[in-house]
Formats: sequence, C-alpha cells, structure tokens
Amino acid sequence: FITEENKIYKATCDSSAEIEITFIRDVNINEGEKHLGRMLFSKVRNRKTFVYRASDDPEIDGVQVSGELEGCELVAIHRCKLIYRRVSTVESPEVSVESLSKGRIIVSTKHCLDVFVDDFAPFVYFLTSTEQLSVLDIRSMQVRSIDLKYEGAFFHDIVGVHNGEITLRGQWMDDSYLFAKKLEEEKNMDQVIEENNQLALKLKQSEIENARLKNDLDELRKKFDELQLKVGRDQDE
Repeated sequence: FITEENKIYKATCDSSAEIEITFIRDVNINEGEKHLGRMLFSKVRNRKTFVYRASDDPEIDGVQVSGELEGCELVAIHRCKLIYRRVSTVESPEVSVESLSKGRIIVSTKHCLDVFVDDFAPFVYFLTSTEQLSVLDIRSMQVRSIDLKYEGAFFHDIVGVHNGEITLRGQWMDDSYLFAKKLEEEKNMDQVIEENNQLALKLKQSEIENARLKNDLDELRKKFDELQLKVGRDQDE
C-alpha cells in the first residue's frame, strides 16, 4: 500500500495471523515516477515509458507502453501483459474481452470495483458488481461469472486468492467483514501447476539477472561520478 507521503509498504500475514508491515521504498517523484493508481507506477527511461507494480524495481522492471488507449484505464499487469478496462455502454453484467498486439488486453465491463492478479495463476479477477465476480482465463481468453449473493451482503474489495479460495471484503448488517468463497477447481490443475513451476523458475532467473544488471548499473554510475570529478579537477588546473 502507499501512504500520503508517497511511501510504499508491504503487509504480510503469517500462519499465526500476525500482520507484519515492511517498508519497501519511496516513490521517486523528483525523477518523474508517477503513481497511476491500483499500485501501478510509470517512469520514463531512455525516452521510453514503462509501467510496473509497486513490488518491481523502477530502474529495471516494467512493461513498455507504446501509447495510450483512448477510453481505457490500465488496471493490472499480469505476466508482462497490460490489462486495460473500458467502461461498457451496454446495460448488462456481461464482460467482453479483446486481445490486442504488444501484449495488451482490453476488458469491457459496466462496473469494476476491484481487480486482482497473481502471476502464479493464469487468471484475472474482476469484481464487476457488489454481488458478482468475473474471472478471465488469459490462456483461453474466456470469462466466467461467479455469483456472490449472500444474505444481503455486498462486496467492494478483493483481498486475495489462496489455495483455490477467494477472500473479499464487504458489508453485512452495517458492519465490515471478510468473506471467503471456494472457487471452482479448474479442469486441468496439473497444467496450471506445471505452468506455475515454469513461471517460478523464470522469475528466479529474472531476479538473478536483474541483480546482475543492477550491480552493473551501480558500477557504471560510480565510474561516471569518478569521471566527472576528474574532469572537474582538470578544468580547475
């Protein structure tokens, strides 16, 4: 989450249900970093605009944006794909999906209260009303709807998805609650597990490569600073 002072923190909950707050970094507004909302950020590097998540490294990570999509809002980054939401003009709970070039996906829906993604699963979850969840499978580009009607309760946030169960925050009888709902098991979970294993390996390799690139970048900056000092001394002489 991000504070009014533009500081990014991470909240984690362990098996004992204790919440640990960890400081991640400051949003570097002075260097052109922008908060786009939904914990997404953008920055221009080498005259190219990149968007990335709060957990990403703004100097290395990110997906290049080739241009704005009129009438669309960037709501998520999932497996290096840009997920946009377009407000549907049709009075219908149905959700339509359009896949564009350069890894862009447009989801058209009348309402969108919240979006949740996890790179370890091939799904994008949209809370399309206070009583309905829409799930996009990016492999097939198919959307299925899940009814969330529950004795007068209504929902406004997706907390997360873990072990096939989605947790939402909502209201019931004027009080705030956390609600959990078991999701339908996918027909081919073996394939999902294998995809997750492959993705975890790629992410690990990417982390190693990013660390190497960051070290190289630090070395270049150090040499550049030393060169500037040397030039300054030569000019003084």
